[in-house]
Amino acid sequence: LETLSRTTYIGDPYPYTFDYTKLKELLDDTVMFSRSELRDLIQTRGFEQQQLHERARKTRDKHFGNKAFVRAVIEPSNYCRMDCTYCDMRIGHNNLDRYRMSTDQIMVQAEKASQKGITRILFESGEDCQIVPAVAEATKQLKDKGYEVILCMGDLPEDDYKRLRDAGADAYILKFETSNAELFKKVRPGPTKSTLKKRLDNLYLLRNLGFKISTGNIVGLPGATLEDHVEDILLAKEIGPDMVSASPFRPSPNTPLAHEAPGNIDTTLNTLAL
Repeated sequence: LETLSRTTYIGDPYPYTFDYTKLKELLDDTVMFSRSELRDLIQTRGFEQQQLHERARKTRDKHFGNKAFVRAVIEPSNYCRMDCTYCDMRIGHNNLDRYRMSTDQIMVQAEKASQKGITRILFESGEDCQIVPAVAEATKQLKDKGYEVILCMGDLPEDDYKRLRDAGADAYILKFETSNAELFKKVRPGPTKSTLKKRLDNLYLLRNLGFKISTGNIVGLPGATLEDHVEDILLAKEIGPDMVSASPFRPSPNTPLAHEAPGNIDTTLNTLAL
């Protein structure tokens, strides 16, 4: 394989030609890549992709070891004030059975996780300010028992963030979804006029309040270009989060994007590796 000077992939979302010798040099020596290098690496497949993933695994093992961190997901509410075009919880989904858990109901679910040896809890909900008191109280009780608590509850007022942090929550996941500001507004309509700037401001606010922060993008989000995905990686580096993820777009029923093509898994894995 190393005798092949160039390889072309046809039929992928972004057909291109890649110089394997250059790839090997990049993976051996580079700390951060240029935009053009990122563009090529996002698209790489086959043997070259295996080399990229191997470099990523070595970096992971260096910092975290060869471990998997298991967490239990509890969804305390599926109410949401936003109308995101990709999400089944969107306010425009009128046929969705809505619910909010009480603190006691949340604790019952957490106890089920504990019985399976899981004491890292992720609370994930729509943007629902009314669920904050119950989650804050549950967080306080869980922290008293030695749990780790991670939140993923969207854009909330600063007072709610403070309340959750004061209750002991350790980390907050707030994905920027896309670095394209116009696309961000397009896929996140709603009464609060959500913007990419506001999302980033909230990330920095969360950090200043003492949360560990997590962010990332949606790979293959309809309307996003390859160049957008390159900028996603650079934005994630600029933010410098404690955790970062790349998730493939998955069309959800009862949304305006239900019939769009899903995001490419290989492109997602490459983004995660980078």
